[in-house]
Amino acid sequence: MRFLRLSRANASTLLAVALVASGCTPRGLDAPTHVDWPMYRGDLRGTGYSPLTQITPDNVASLTQGWSYSLRTPTLLGGGPGQGSQEPNSQATPIVIGDVMYLPTVDRVVALDATTGEQIWWHSIVDGAPSRRGVSYWAGEDGIPPRIFFSSRRRLIALDAATGTPATDFGQSGEIDMGIPYISVPLVYENIVVVGANTPRGAPGGIGNPRAFDARTGEKIWEFSSVPQPGSVGHDTWAGDSWQGRLGANAWPFYFTMDEQRGHLYVPLASPIPFAYGGDRAGAN
Repeated sequence: MRFLRLSRANASTLLAVALVASGCTPRGLDAPTHVDWPMYRGDLRGTGYSPLTQITPDNVASLTQGWSYSLRTPTLLGGGPGQGSQEPNSQATPIVIGDVMYLPTVDRVVALDATTGEQIWWHSIVDGAPSRRGVSYWAGEDGIPPRIFFSSRRRLIALDAATGTPATDFGQSGEIDMGIPYISVPLVYENIVVVGANTPRGAPGGIGNPRAFDARTGEKIWEFSSVPQPGSVGHDTWAGDSWQGRLGANAWPFYFTMDEQRGHLYVPLASPIPFAYGGDRAGAN
């Protein structure tokens, strides 16, 4: 079964809107109700739902721009960190923890004041770029401060959420080599960071597997074979040796989802390659 991609929207500027009608101000809340948006789709179930009620069908026409922040390379805008001249083509949903918003730009990860748009910190990516789809937040534990996780092709990178500096206790100076690229948003559950795999065309099989790493150390915790190996459930649905060296069947979603009560992770997989011809792999696969 193919997994349906989320719709894409190109963007080069992050916009924030503010209510100016009905006595509301950008911060306009006599009784502020802080509801964080701590992950790409809002929660582990991927609902994309917010219980906030300040914006309604009655006042939405009164929204005006409160601030903006360019996602382009700062060197193109007159100085600062940056590499090259590429456009961001952003697909990111920013995350918000308290008053701080975190998101990737074309060549950096930044923390902004969610109310004013003021930049709190930036972290420039050397030899690559952050995933244009977003970042993840880990709350920390036992003296380890909160972290921001994101991917840059084969690299999984951890930053201190307060300062934007590398979390040096994670992997090698704040990053690990995942081995296989993943260009979407890691899922963080408890102390586990789950990533998928973006299988390059024509590459050897067996690289579509989702993997999990320890949010504290970067140590690999598990890897799930998307094409069942001998002795695994479903292996008999790949006739003969058609499971060997199989391309595709990779976990490539923008984001994973979970049933938190049961601790179940849901992993959408792409079709085996070649996706339009199954003559070399009889069976249900």
